[in-house]
Amino acid sequence: MRRSHEAILAASLAIGIMAVIFASSNQTYQEQSILPIFHRLPWLEKWILSWRFCEDWQFYYAGKVVSFRGVDKLAGLEFLLRKFAHFTLFALLAYSWYKTFYFGASWKWLMRFMLTLLICISYAGFDEFHQMLTGGRTPLLEDVLLDSIGAFSGTLLALYRHH
Repeated sequence: MRRSHEAILAASLAIGIMAVIFASSNQTYQEQSILPIFHRLPWLEKWILSWRFCEDWQFYYAGKVVSFRGVDKLAGLEFLLRKFAHFTLFALLAYSWYKTFYFGASWKWLMRFMLTLLICISYAGFDEFHQMLTGGRTPLLEDVLLDSIGAFSGTLLALYRHH
């Protein structure tokens, strides 16, 4: 595949990921919740509630306690899955933008690295601003930080693979 085709493919993937992030920010927490899925699948809910290894897990995120005790285990698992999705989407977004610049521009690695981070971290901030405008959502600086760490990780991976 020619470099220009690879750049177009990578840019298309990056824009697609941005569209997915934007669409999910348009939904309320209740619309995105996976707790109803757990409740509709009693065997899955029972299995998760039987987990003993995470009974004592408890931590703070954005000033709130996230616990895995009793039925909170389902909410705690949902929380971790949502935050993992944040991290992963922004890592993929950064990887895609870096590949776009790698194949589509003759810039030095540092320029590609910095521009990728600038785009992704700016979009993380925009995503939280967008959530502020959406009812039933709480914009969090901690989410911008988590998204930025995901973007940094994706950029490092791309740099490692293409440098």
